[in-house]
Amino acid sequence: MNPQKYVVFMEYRVSEEKRTEFLSAMEEISSAMLNEQVNNYEWFESVDQGALFVEMFAVNTPGQYNVLKAKRTTAEQRVYGRLDEFVPGGIQKVHCWCFEKKGPYSD
Repeated sequence: MNPQKYVVFMEYRVSEEKRTEFLSAMEEISSAMLNEQVNNYEWFESVDQGALFVEMFAVNTPGQYNVLKAKRTTAEQRVYGRLDEFVPGGIQKVHCWCFEKKGPYSD
């Protein structure tokens, strides 16, 4: 199976007044994500919409996605739950989607 068949997008807005603190917290969150056995983890800030962020990464299976989604959208989770303090409306406002790649493949 192609290890990059499933691509995950996470999207959320961060409070402008907490942006600097959020950027610092993303160092720990990014490190934790790299330990989750995801592929091609990256995160971005919108150029034209202030404090809008997207994380993107690939997973091997829908099951891996479901486990990560549960971790990433739970305020009680020590590292990932920190988003709850930065996202207006809390961590339940973090949007998370998984897409199955349909092609083209470049193996």
